[in-house]
Amino acid sequence: MGGYPGPDGGRLIAELIMGDREPIGRLPVSLPRSSASLPVAYDERMGAARRYSDSESDALLGFGAGLGYARWELGEPAAVGDGLSDVVVSAVLRNTSERAGRQIVGLYGRARVPGLLPRQAVLLGFTAVEVAAGGEQTVSIGINPYAIGRLGLDAPPSATGLPASLELWLSHDSPLPPRGQIITHIVGVSPGPGLPG
Repeated sequence: MGGYPGPDGGRLIAELIMGDREPIGRLPVSLPRSSASLPVAYDERMGAARRYSDSESDALLGFGAGLGYARWELGEPAAVGDGLSDVVVSAVLRNTSERAGRQIVGLYGRARVPGLLPRQAVLLGFTAVEVAAGGEQTVSIGINPYAIGRLGLDAPPSATGLPASLELWLSHDSPLPPRGQIITHIVGVSPGPGLPG
């Protein structure tokens, strides 16, 4: 998608096609397979999709999708920090191709609050990283304070008295968590204004 590329757009698009420049743009929305599966969103609540069911319901191209010339591998994530504002998730990003590249890595999460359907994923932070051919770099991403509200941790406390858990993961190609690479934190859910404590 070139959109309106401006006066240098033709040259830049040619450089992308010829491989002289690494494309790093990522989709800011999910694109549906057809109009029979609208709406499509990466952050909808699990088990509560509101859409037509006349066709496959997964996205043709999901939120954060994008192509590049370099190939990437993301190592096992690790988290440090206690409170939500202190948590930093890190992993090693490897460029397994024979050319230098630039990649965008996102920190995603979802809250498991008793009595509330969790979202599939919420983008909590991201960063762009440049890595030489065959090289690797440690990527560290903290939670953006403006994204915390999307998790649903401000819900009324559960009648069960069970704490909420926060699942975190890093990804460079999809908002959905890679198998076995979810980090779980137990967090207390503080009641919002006017709610019983």
